[in-house]
Amino acid sequence: MWEWESACLKCSKKVTAPRDLFCSNFGSVRGPWAVCQSAWCPKCYVADPDLKFHMALPENDEGSQWKKKTDNKRFAHARAGDMLSSSFQCEICWFINLKRREPVRLSAGDQRLLGYSRRVNLDIMWSHEKSTVGNTLSALKKAKELSEELGLTPQIIELDPWPVSDDVGFQTALEMLRASQREGKNVKEYVQFDTVRKICTSYATVYENSARGGAMTACFKGDHGRTFALNNGGTDTRLFRKFIAGLERRMGRVVRQNSGIAIDVLLKVFENYEGELSQSSLTKERRREIIMAGAGFA
Repeated sequence: MWEWESACLKCSKKVTAPRDLFCSNFGSVRGPWAVCQSAWCPKCYVADPDLKFHMALPENDEGSQWKKKTDNKRFAHARAGDMLSSSFQCEICWFINLKRREPVRLSAGDQRLLGYSRRVNLDIMWSHEKSTVGNTLSALKKAKELSEELGLTPQIIELDPWPVSDDVGFQTALEMLRASQREGKNVKEYVQFDTVRKICTSYATVYENSARGGAMTACFKGDHGRTFALNNGGTDTRLFRKFIAGLERRMGRVVRQNSGIAIDVLLKVFENYEGELSQSSLTKERRREIIMAGAGFA
């Protein structure tokens, strides 16, 4: 991997591993398809501008949103060293994994799926902050230099080509992204993270009750008799967990707490109750309801 070099697919500049972004399948033969040559400058690996996804903004104590200038770049592109800190497989290879064919350049549907796959990859990358990714890259570069100082060949970092399949929940991640774009109940512009997450929870429930995931899954007991299961379903893989973490970072969570009734509104309620109680035609049942409701508000 230390010797990987190529040209960026977007800007054609020279890119080198591991600083720049290379697909884990780079230079590998996978079935009858063309050898993967996907590589980018980190800032050239950007989200599809035609696909809109919610980006959460920080809020102050009053609930007002604010952001720094650097927040415009969050979740929008890759960072130097992301190929080391993320399970990265380019969207073309993922397309082959899912469809068993290469994407057609003039097919709007194929290009749309590639855009969604890139968003999944970016969410996986952004499960780690830029500083964490940068520190990993710097540490490995330093380790390489130390080996060379000792007259040793730097350790080989093997990324290994991926199998032509999806056993890590990538299609589930695509479904969750599509679901997040629909109209929500509390927020019309998007479906909230906790609602979208129910998709992967449902898949996990079905897997745990299947023959492979339920009856045949190994279990063990802890010190206090608590039982643990070794679940290897697609939604429990490291890649999918990173996607969930990155998705939550990008979307945020909307928490709507129960708030008290404003004083002016409460006074108006009591005023209406008093007016209704003064009516001679009021039934005993209704009088009882008003007194109980008023006592509850008080």
